[in-house]
Amino acid sequence: MSKLKFVLNKMKTMNYRKMLERAKEVAKKSGKLRIVIFFDMIYCGFKYQAGYEDYVLFNFHEVPRSKRSTYLTRGGNNIIINTLNDKMYRSYFDDKAKFLNNFTEYAKRTYFDLRRASKDDFISWAKTQETFIAKVIDGDGGKGVNKFTVSLIEDMDKLYTELIRNNMFIVEETVIQNEKMSSLNPSSINTIRVYTVYNKNTDTVAIPFSFVRIGRGGFVDNYHSGGMTSKIDVETGKILYNCSDRNNDVFETHPITGVKFVGFEIPMWEEVKSMCLSAARKFPQIGYVGWDVALTPTGALLIEGNAYPGYDVPQNPLFLPDKIGIKPILEEMTGLKL
Repeated sequence: MSKLKFVLNKMKTMNYRKMLERAKEVAKKSGKLRIVIFFDMIYCGFKYQAGYEDYVLFNFHEVPRSKRSTYLTRGGNNIIINTLNDKMYRSYFDDKAKFLNNFTEYAKRTYFDLRRASKDDFISWAKTQETFIAKVIDGDGGKGVNKFTVSLIEDMDKLYTELIRNNMFIVEETVIQNEKMSSLNPSSINTIRVYTVYNKNTDTVAIPFSFVRIGRGGFVDNYHSGGMTSKIDVETGKILYNCSDRNNDVFETHPITGVKFVGFEIPMWEEVKSMCLSAARKFPQIGYVGWDVALTPTGALLIEGNAYPGYDVPQNPLFLPDKIGIKPILEEMTGLKL
C-alpha cells in the first residue's frame, strides 16, 4: 500500500472526536493552543504517517521537526511487517498452540491445546500441577490470561467447560522464575522482550533493541496491562533507564519491592540473546519478531513470539533522550526504506 493510500484510508476511518480530545490533552500538558496541536497532528499524519495516538505516545509536540522523520510510525511498521513477515507463516506465531508446537525446544514446558486434548487428559495433568496458566489462542497485551491454583479448584469438570466457553484453549505449566528476576516483582513472571531482524540478503540475524517488562502487584507483567518497562543495553544486559508505564509515569524504583532499575543486570543475558538469535532462524519467512523470554532457575525459555511486535515501547520518550526514533536502525538492518 502506498503512503498516500495509507493516509487516505486512515482519514476515512479517523475518530475525529477522539483526536480532538487527545489534542486537548496535549495542549493542556504543553501549554500550546489546542488548534495548533490539532493541525500539527494532521500535518504529522500526512508527513510521517503518524496517527494521533502516535503523536501523543511519542510526545511529538516536543520533538523537533528535524527529528520527527526518524520515528517509526504505524505506516512504516506496516511496511516492515508486510515485507519481512509472510502472511502464510504468521499463524505460527499468532496461534499460541502452533507456536508452542513449533518451538518446543525453546518453550521447555508442558501444555495442552483443549481443542484437541480430551477432558480426562486435561484433568489428569492438572491434578499433577500446583498451578497452571490458561490463555486464549490469539490474545496479546497480557489479555486473556489466567492463573489457577489447583488446590482451590472445587469442580475441575466445571472449570474445563468454562475454559472452553471462554476460548481459553491453551493450558500450560507455570514457569518458575529465576530468583533475581523475581526480586523485581515476585507476583509476576517478569519477561524480556527481545526484537530480532533476519536479513535474508545477508543471512544474518541482529538484535536492534530489548526491554524488560515488570509487573506491579498482579501476575501479568505486560506494559499494556498495568505493568512497566525499561530498555536493556543489548551488549551488557543492564537496564539503562528508569521504568515507565503506559501513562508515561516514571519509576526510579519498583513501587512494591523497592528495587532500583537503572543498572540492574539481567541474569543469563548471553543465553537469552543466543536463544533468540537461534529461534529467529527457525522460520526465516518471519523476519521481524518480538520474543518474550522468561528466566527460570536453570535457564531461559520462550513464552511466545510476536510477528507484529510493537513500535510504541521502543520509542517511549523516556528511552529516547536525544529524541531520535528507531527508524534509522531498522532501515539499516532491514535494507528497507520506511
